[in-house]
Amino acid sequence: MRADVDCRHIQLSVTLEAASHQVNVDPPRAQQVFWNILRNACKFTADAGTISVRSYNSSPNSITIDITDTGIGIEPVFLEKIFDAFEQLEMRREGLGLGLAISKAIVEMHGGIIRAQSEGSGKGATFSVTLPVAP
Repeated sequence: MRADVDCRHIQLSVTLEAASHQVNVDPPRAQQVFWNILRNACKFTADAGTISVRSYNSSPNSITIDITDTGIGIEPVFLEKIFDAFEQLEMRREGLGLGLAISKAIVEMHGGIIRAQSEGSGKGATFSVTLPVAP
């Protein structure tokens, strides 16, 4: 992702605040989830936009990773629909529309939750992944 971010002059900020950050996950599958979310953030953020990644403990037993962008945003009525297989809300129709559906399945198989938030068109989006921390 670094090459895409640098090429498009997107400002990337990373804030790792989680004190408890060890999780029991299948590393390639977890990487697939975060790669997909970051790739979408990059794809839907204009040149010179911003993407931020933040980790924190949303409860003593969980870690949340928020990926926020200043991209095209998502209309609130579509926020749940974007996790459905083959769902594509953007007119460019790149890919099959499976990335977020697969990401949701992977996160849920690891006992976590994935959700999206956006105030609408042109207002960016935040994707949050919450996973249980290892005992």
